[in-house]
Amino acid sequence: MQIYHYFTVIIILAAAFGYFNKRFLKLPRTIGVMIIALLTSLGIVLTASSFPDLFCADQKNDLIH
Repeated sequence: MQIYHYFTVIIILAAAFGYFNKRFLKLPRTIGVMIIALLTSLGIVLTASSFPDLFCADQKNDLIH
């Protein structure tokens, strides 16, 4: 992915988190988005530790070829 793809994903996630906070949590904007971002990060870390091949398969294939 190129750098503008990363920026696009970050902006879309921030908008989705903001909408989820406004619609369901009704916390102050900064706090709500931060809590959702922390929970999402925790979910990614737990998924990566449970299924290590899910995130590292491309790197292993690149090393082999």
